[in-house]
Amino acid sequence: MLDGFLRALDVPAAKIPPALDDRAGQFRSVVAGRRLLIILDNANSAEQIRPLLPGSSSCMVVVTSRDSLTGLAVSVGMHRITIDRLPAEDAVTLLRTIVGSHRADSEPEAVADLARWCDRLPLAIQIAAQRAVAHPHVALAELTTELADDAQRLEVFSVGVDEYTAIRPVFSWSYRSLPEAQARMFRLLGVAPGLDISVPAAAAMAGVTPAAGRRLLQGLAEAHLVDSAGVDRIRLHDLLRAYARARAEDTDTAADRREAVHRLVGWYLHAAAAADRLLHPGRQRVVVDATPVPDRPAVFVDYDAALEWCEIEQVNLVAVTRAAAETGLGAAAWQLANNLWSFFYLGKHWTDWIAVHEIGLAAARDLHDAQGQARMLNGLATAYVGMRRFVESLDHFRAAHELFRAVGDRWGEGSCLANLADTYLGLQRYVDAAGYAREAVEIFRKIGNQYIEGVAMGNLGEAYLGLGLYDDALGLFRQVLELCRDIHHRHGEAVTLIHLGEAHLGRGAYDNALDCLAAGLDLAREIRARHSEALALSTLGFAYQRTGQPDATRQHWQAAIDIYDDLGDLQAEVLRDRLRHRKIKDRA
Repeated sequence: MLDGFLRALDVPAAKIPPALDDRAGQFRSVVAGRRLLIILDNANSAEQIRPLLPGSSSCMVVVTSRDSLTGLAVSVGMHRITIDRLPAEDAVTLLRTIVGSHRADSEPEAVADLARWCDRLPLAIQIAAQRAVAHPHVALAELTTELADDAQRLEVFSVGVDEYTAIRPVFSWSYRSLPEAQARMFRLLGVAPGLDISVPAAAAMAGVTPAAGRRLLQGLAEAHLVDSAGVDRIRLHDLLRAYARARAEDTDTAADRREAVHRLVGWYLHAAAAADRLLHPGRQRVVVDATPVPDRPAVFVDYDAALEWCEIEQVNLVAVTRAAAETGLGAAAWQLANNLWSFFYLGKHWTDWIAVHEIGLAAARDLHDAQGQARMLNGLATAYVGMRRFVESLDHFRAAHELFRAVGDRWGEGSCLANLADTYLGLQRYVDAAGYAREAVEIFRKIGNQYIEGVAMGNLGEAYLGLGLYDDALGLFRQVLELCRDIHHRHGEAVTLIHLGEAHLGRGAYDNALDCLAAGLDLAREIRARHSEALALSTLGFAYQRTGQPDATRQHWQAAIDIYDDLGDLQAEVLRDRLRHRKIKDRA
């Protein structure tokens, strides 16, 4: 390249030295004092660039590269400008400019989808748009359908274009320059389930230490093959993920890829168990025997850290559960679902709750694992109760109860009885609810589990509320509150404070009711249990209604409605009806 530069600067060929260092020195001498703009496009390393730097302040050099060229930034004071993907609006504008506004206006949704499937990369947008221009009678939505197929997306961006404007060769320029350890990490990211991945999870998948994993991912970031997705998290956009997966399939054996996914599943399985222990102390229902303990398992310092991890990883946890079932780790699939119960219960994440339990149930059935089936049926039924799908919940609880009895699991048997009580509470059949709750309390007193005994006693207390036995309910809830505090079960404490408020409200002790409800509301907010927060707000609304405070009633009911709407809980409509009824009465 220097030979060409020197010739362009009128240096006779005979005077151009053969050695690279000598040519670089001659180049710096020739351009000294000249006002030149030198553009070095698509550089692949700092070493490739160094001989081409003029060393004169009268010259400016612009370098484009997929590599970060960190060495140049340190040695010559390069000013780095990172060009990100186009903003969504600009990506759509570029597409409209190429395909024409008339065609774009006729299919606005397809244009937006095209920009998204192109990952807002200018090169990909150009290729897709030119493909559309070349086929003016093909609907843009049809091209979008092609790009939505993971298996053929890379081909769509590589067929019919040369090596300089096809997506696959452009990515390969960066990939080929990677050291093998980084290249392997990149390939593994292509087969990792989920939208993004944390540094510890990626390290576990690769079988390296978190420190080594961080260095490998940093190298991939400098090569612009991964993007930051927050603190200690990275992601690949869809096209790079497809390229990484293709490289993995070409380079690594199926066994190697499956083993990496299994390491990742094991890491998530044990992490979910660690989170569950903090979210519901005393539950004692985590199971992790499907995989060995990871060399460096996740550790959470407290409740808040465990909950935050679950919230960040929620989408990935569903994907990892599915990957476990699809790659021969059926036991890990149902155990993951089992270990996520506390998180799903706290946040009422109905869709994901049901999705992972259905995956787990199918896996347990394939394995003829009665214990796994019972746990999955019990978990599914609990979700159905929250969604007020009571017929399905009763069927599932009864099926789980029979399986638990068959395998001699008294904890599971009692849990189903307590959950049947909860179902009948939802159906407002309080006598039936009380009967099942008493049976459950008897079992748990025999096996000595305070956590689930408290759950069953709480259900019995709620049945007493429904039957108008407020003094009996008050006595039970006081016992449950003491128990929850003994085992540091903060969510149970919050819910019990709310039920104590209901009991006081039924007895007409309004000041006591308001005190308990306010305490329950504060604790629910502190632990980010939004469903319990909504219950506290709703019950406070009833307390204010009883004490003749209509503005406070409306305010608290509306706040509860907003949360119930966010959670997809039908209780929102019940409160709306009450608000409408109050407005009618107020106008009358």
